Amino acid sequence: MNQVGKSPSRGKTALVPHRRIGPRLAVLAALILFVLIGSPSVWNLLGFTLVTALILGTFPRYYVSPAEFERQILVMFITVRVTRWSWKDFEALETDVEVRVPFWTFFLFGVGNLLWIWALDHVFPWFAGDFKIWLRTLSGKRILGWQGDGEPRFRQNLKILEHQSGLPVTRR
Repeated sequence: MNQVGKSPSRGKTALVPHRRIGPRLAVLAALILFVLIGSPSVWNLLGFTLVTALILGTFPRYYVSPAEFERQILVMFITVRVTRWSWKDFEALETDVEVRVPFWTFFLFGVGNLLWIWALDHVFPWFAGDFKIWLRTLSGKRILGWQGDGEPRFRQNLKILEHQSGLPVTRR
């Protein structure tokens, strides 16, 4: 049995949550089967499938090893970009927490906007999460190393990054 965060096929440690393709494809298949009950036209089914695949299949994955940091970007379940950096290129890890939407926005923007913001935070934590870990290069440039919505995952990933990189941690 593998440890949480381990990617057996690569021999690298994956930051959590490790977004796997198999379960997402299973959800996509189940949704398509559900839509087929209504006998949609071919174009409607194709459109639904493409939009759902775009939503479920577009996400980043992060891997670390003692030598490097790797970021993969998947679009519609296909890896479109893989970028690797040596730990030698960085001088520090930076942590950052974004400010949540204030309660008073409920009165200005209504329930719909708040529900939309909440959905983005929980459905796409890598897109709209509050917690961020940045990798600061020797030239001062910052590279997003992880973004998510929960403190336990934030702490777990920070611990993984600290252990693998040996870099000091600073708070932004």
